[in-house]
Amino acid sequence: MKEILEYLADFGEGSDLEIAIATEIPLADVRLHLSELVAQQAILACRSIRFEQGEEVEELICRMIGYSRPIKRSNKPRAQMKAALADNHLAHS
Repeated sequence: MKEILEYLADFGEGSDLEIAIATEIPLADVRLHLSELVAQQAILACRSIRFEQGEEVEELICRMIGYSRPIKRSNKPRAQMKAALADNHLAHS
């Protein structure tokens, strides 16, 4: 389970298949560990269904509880950023 938590700490979120490939842990074992981590309230998970070439693919998307990506700072002064956001908002209204 340590490898799974490290993966989620590094990437913030991932699917059960992505985690299995990255950690080289069999998918069945990853799913078992993920269900244990959800029970311990260490991670959040939700089922996702997507379609690839007309075939339904079900996966489990996981995210660490309390994780947020670092805020990227801009070199622009605050006034320029606010003006750009206002212009963008007005353009989409």
